[in-house]
Amino acid sequence: MKRLFPSTQERVRGVLFGLVAGDKNHGPQAMGIMVGKALIDNKKNSSTLEMKVPSSERYSLEFNQLLTNILKNYLHWYHSKSKGWYDTGQIGKEIFDKFKSGDFNGESNDVKELETQLYEVAIVVRQLDNQLNGQTGGINPAHRNVVLSMYNRISDDDLLKMAKEETRLTHYSVFACEAAQMQNYICRRYIKMNISENEPRLSILAVCKEFVENNQLSKEFKNSLNQVLENKEFLSGDSNAIALLRKSISRGGFSPQTLASALYFIILHTMLMENEYTSEREMAVSCLLDSFQFAGSANYCPVLVGPILGSMFGDSVFFNNSESEDDLLSHSKRMEEALEVCTELADMWN
Repeated sequence: MKRLFPSTQERVRGVLFGLVAGDKNHGPQAMGIMVGKALIDNKKNSSTLEMKVPSSERYSLEFNQLLTNILKNYLHWYHSKSKGWYDTGQIGKEIFDKFKSGDFNGESNDVKELETQLYEVAIVVRQLDNQLNGQTGGINPAHRNVVLSMYNRISDDDLLKMAKEETRLTHYSVFACEAAQMQNYICRRYIKMNISENEPRLSILAVCKEFVENNQLSKEFKNSLNQVLENKEFLSGDSNAIALLRKSISRGGFSPQTLASALYFIILHTMLMENEYTSEREMAVSCLLDSFQFAGSANYCPVLVGPILGSMFGDSVFFNNSESEDDLLSHSKRMEEALEVCTELADMWN
């Protein structure tokens, strides 16, 4: 098989291009791009803060500024309805309807002011979760905030905390938080992985088990993952087990189940069917196309599959090498913005 040895920068770009490739309903990529723009602004503002703010206060200020700017971007997009992107997920819609564009000021250098703004959101998010009896475990946060993994100013340790806090701008459920944390962990792990002829890429199964073993997770979340990660017959490549599991995994948007479905396709194609492909690019494209066929019009799990594939194999897998190949990015109306965000975030890893 022809192997790919993408640079760190190519893997960083692969996360957002994978999100774009996997998202055919436009909302997740629009929101992911807005997260990316907030990260770029955060980097630009950091040099100013170094001159104005004591180092002891800087981390908390940057953290809260970033969250507030992400929310500000979401609200501006949602209320302007630019270019017809309406797909926020139902929970996001409920939250965004309670605020107006311009309600939040992420430019403030006052930590208490930022904390007050975020507290207002936290109250509304918790109230909605209570009203819905905890049914805020949708996959939208893991779709959009995987872009956090691309930002090298967020340490590996802080990445999981940031994914949780960004998730809770809309979704309070622990399941939504855990899915977003795991999605970010997987992509960051592959972004930073050393890959060469003599140092092969760690399998997706090994990376997932690292996350499960090193983090305290809810029982329901682990049970959903284990139907894939601990399914010995499936992992052995048994054709009957592969077919049975495909019938039992979920096409829905409940985050533990959606993530389990995404991992099914990545394990199937990158591990169990690996010898059927002539190149890793062919393998990655087939994996994403297979997940599309499974997911249907709601298209939940491919939006997770794309970024993981991009972090593993780099952004080149999503671009055509010939006219006969499937075009995985032509559906997007935000390619120019995606390219700008990818370029700036990737350059930070030089």
